[in-house]
Amino acid sequence: MKLAIFDFDGTLMKIDSLPYLLSMWTKMGYPRRRQWQIYGLIGVLYVRYKLGLNGRMTTEQMKKTALQKFTRIFTGMNEQQVDEFFDKSVALISDKMNEHVVSEIATVKNLGYHTVLLSGFYDNLLSRIAKEAGIDTVLGTKMHFKDGVIEAKKPMDIKTGTDKVNRILEAFPTADLSTSCAYADSLSDLDLLELVGTPVAVAPDANLKEIAEKRDWRII
Repeated sequence: MKLAIFDFDGTLMKIDSLPYLLSMWTKMGYPRRRQWQIYGLIGVLYVRYKLGLNGRMTTEQMKKTALQKFTRIFTGMNEQQVDEFFDKSVALISDKMNEHVVSEIATVKNLGYHTVLLSGFYDNLLSRIAKEAGIDTVLGTKMHFKDGVIEAKKPMDIKTGTDKVNRILEAFPTADLSTSCAYADSLSDLDLLELVGTPVAVAPDANLKEIAEKRDWRII
């Protein structure tokens, strides 16, 4: 099996989904108070990160912590209510997909690749976006529920950066990675791009663009 692995934010999506969904919270009919509570939690985290007050916290660690804190916005909601939130979310962000990447998905599927959407974001949303984009498999972050109600503060197994490589190896132990391809936008996904025979940089950040140009990788 040969894989075509797609990152989510900045690659398939042209936006950073977490802050966008937070900004859309009240427009989806949810209480403003909860929105501002989460703005406060994530805002403090980001400021401390930028000022170096969180020790040697990496960008990926900061993103993981932000997602964990964002999950508190669902406190008290049951599984059906969380699903309703993600249904509404898809309606808002489906038009934010990168049309060039969507076209690429169709192309590689026709060439016999098994397509994978790989991200640290919630698999509840990823699975809905993947269905619209025609992607075969989703590897994302599972939320915790107990007796049908979300456990918003329970730590989630969020895979980002170098963790993504292990996620692929665990999910597809027999895949032919030398004939596989991967699409990503940031330096944090360098290990994933180096894992496959055909790495593709999508709207890359400055650091990844420099590497991609030096190694003559394809850039979208």
